[in-house]
Amino acid sequence: MATSSRRPDKVEVLDSAAAILPAGGKVFISGQVVRGTDLASGANLTMGGLFRSLTHLGLSKTDVVQVKAFIQPFSDHAAAAREIAASFAGGPVPPIVIMEWVSDIFTEIELVAAADALPLAANHGIVYTTLPWLTPSPRFSHVGQVAAGTPLIFIGAFHGDDTADPRTQMKTLFERLGSVLFEAGSSYRNLAKATYYLQHADTRTLLGDIRAVYYDPTRAPAASALGVKSLGRPGRAAAVDLIAVPIK
Repeated sequence: MATSSRRPDKVEVLDSAAAILPAGGKVFISGQVVRGTDLASGANLTMGGLFRSLTHLGLSKTDVVQVKAFIQPFSDHAAAAREIAASFAGGPVPPIVIMEWVSDIFTEIELVAAADALPLAANHGIVYTTLPWLTPSPRFSHVGQVAAGTPLIFIGAFHGDDTADPRTQMKTLFERLGSVLFEAGSSYRNLAKATYYLQHADTRTLLGDIRAVYYDPTRAPAASALGVKSLGRPGRAAAVDLIAVPIK
């Protein structure tokens, strides 16, 4: 992410690797899955589901500033990128981020969009939305809508103690995050987006359990969780990065 002196009033796609998110409201849509028969069809169907979500929110394809896809097999990444780009039907294609994941599902895809016109009350820095056709969860929200004028706090990948067992690592990870959120003027009730990277087989269950302790089920962030082959160091079980907003 970088800043720009340009001040467009709508999303400006510069090229396949960069776009400018205008000042104003922002929307983070959690990773969605629509299963296909292969990676290409899964990407095509999942983008259709995400565009349905945008329409429900009063937004359109031209409001999208980034697409992030978690895919397997990674050797077919060109097919995934091609299907995602084609889903914009000849319009501007925002940057597409593709990451390999360990899963029996071909792809999960999430979006970031501009949303200056969404009717959010001035006293709400962030509003959490459930999409009526998707199953609700107390662990994450389908959409996190950040009101115009609300600063974003970006927290890089956090992890636990690499030498500990996965359960202890997860406890340490969330304890450290709580301290950082406090110092940044935020809290677990003010998270817009979370991405969880899970390397150990037990960490998905542990993640669900510990979120039940730390998260308010009515204010859980939009999120994606992906299995990964490695987190850079032997023994590391999980990592998370977050986007938060200040406490109002």
